[in-house]
Amino acid sequence: MLRTKKLIALLCAISMIFTVFTGFSVVNAEETKGIALEYVADESTATEKTIVAKYVGCDNGVTAYNVTISIPEGATVVGTDKTGLMANDNLTATTYSIGGMGTAQVKSEGNVLAVIKINLSEANDAPFSVSLVEGTTLTEDTATISVKKGTLAVSTVDVPVWVDPDATPAPTPETPMATRAPKPTVDPDATIAPTKEPVVVEKGIELEYVADESTATEKTIVAKYVGCDNGVTSYNVTISIPEGATVVGTD
Repeated sequence: MLRTKKLIALLCAISMIFTVFTGFSVVNAEETKGIALEYVADESTATEKTIVAKYVGCDNGVTAYNVTISIPEGATVVGTDKTGLMANDNLTATTYSIGGMGTAQVKSEGNVLAVIKINLSEANDAPFSVSLVEGTTLTEDTATISVKKGTLAVSTVDVPVWVDPDATPAPTPETPMATRAPKPTVDPDATIAPTKEPVVVEKGIELEYVADESTATEKTIVAKYVGCDNGVTSYNVTISIPEGATVVGTD
């Protein structure tokens, strides 16, 4: 008898568990039905931002909807219904909502529910986000999904910092190039002033620089004997040269 009572109690408990779970809506991770927000850049200006709300996954259209979005505090909003349903809207300090309701499913061009224009007092110098918030609902036929119940995914769109497409970009400052002093032009016919007083050699060896036989990289030096009227029997000329230079001598 005791065992029978325990079995009955267990069956009652299982029955209650199934009863409780029937009250929950299971959201499939692959479900794509809902409302998507899009920012339309080419229809926006410095102070007016265009947001489009579209229904997703409702092939036969919708019978009712309510789009409630977050807005920058102090902004004014103009919403336009695109479904043809009986529409109404509402504006608070931080949210805006627009919705429509009918008796039969309707489809709209491009699946657009509404076009929402958010008007700012001045151009935004920082990006801001617009999100679906509590109050957003969508009815495809008779079944309604909502943000509040967690059966409608929250769509968020970012509004970027405004950049005037017609503005001329500021020129990039050029880095001034370092100027070099021009290299002095050497006149090959000019007489080069000696740095030292010339040494008069009465008998010995005298060096001469031959300018007209020299180039930029090849310098011609002539070694002459001096004071030897009858010539010489031998000689050896040893000179200093710049480090790394090569030399070709001709007797």
